[in-house]
Amino acid sequence: MRRSVTATLLIFGSPQLAAQDVLLRMHPPNGQTTHYEIVVETFIGGTPVTQIQKDTTAAFMRMAVWQSSTVTAVLGDEFRVTQVVDSVRIGSPATRGQATAIPEVAELMRGTTTKMRMTTRGKVISMEVNPGPHVKSVAAKAKGIPDPGQTRATLGPLTSFCLLPADPVRPGATWRDSITQAIDSVRTPGAQMTFVSSFTLDRMIGNIAVIGINGTLSTTGPTFTPTTFNVIGRAYLDLKAGHAAKATVEMKGSTATPMGEMHTKVRTLMTTK
Repeated sequence: MRRSVTATLLIFGSPQLAAQDVLLRMHPPNGQTTHYEIVVETFIGGTPVTQIQKDTTAAFMRMAVWQSSTVTAVLGDEFRVTQVVDSVRIGSPATRGQATAIPEVAELMRGTTTKMRMTTRGKVISMEVNPGPHVKSVAAKAKGIPDPGQTRATLGPLTSFCLLPADPVRPGATWRDSITQAIDSVRTPGAQMTFVSSFTLDRMIGNIAVIGINGTLSTTGPTFTPTTFNVIGRAYLDLKAGHAAKATVEMKGSTATPMGEMHTKVRTLMTTK
């Protein structure tokens, strides 16, 4: 049962207790546009990549994505968002930028549009991805490559590692949640991804709820080697604006390959601009 701060005051008659109870929700207003910068650094170790890395301490790949996110509808406990990739920059610090295809990949990503339905508790209900104009142009010019069209997914990707509790919580409180989804967006029949995590409301800084994340992300499927990543992160939820103002996530895992074990660490930083 949801309780507002006012309801808590009426029931308990304690301003101090009421100030501790917080209903955590994403509730951006219709028409709101937010600009994000998302930086993803991928570190890879192990036999399969050792020979091509000139600096094993640097990120094997670093990608910075600038994205605009616009709320197109608010329907009760759900809202709809359209995200557009404005620009992308990709580099390979570990190989000193010698991956020649990187600029072309960045150009192909520009203009990609994603339409999502989400709940105010952070779960993706549905997603639709439309490739950017450069992908369609390449497909049109190349023989034998079909128009990529739209990609649909039952639940969409794990765009948020922050799943919010059903009831109000106070700083120090913990809760658990999970989400399982098909990975049909990359054309892998039968593959799925599961995210299970515990969350903690670390503290409140004004209107900002600081939420700790500690969980696992696993992938399975007939064409997949089962992989599990440990996920640790922190989300800064702006309760006044109704969206995440900042998020940091680090994933660590390893995968068996014919050449030996490959270790992967992915660091992601998302900030509003």
